[in-house]
Amino acid sequence: MKLDEADRIAATTKERLNHDDVFKKVRSVIHEE
Repeated sequence: MKLDEADRIAATTKERLNHDDVFKKVRSVIHEE
């Protein structure tokens, strides 16, 4: 499941994104289609 994969990656990296960064990327993908 993708959430399990995300949890594993989050546990092994120091990079953290705030909600604005995440949803900016999501919106750009949605609006490209």
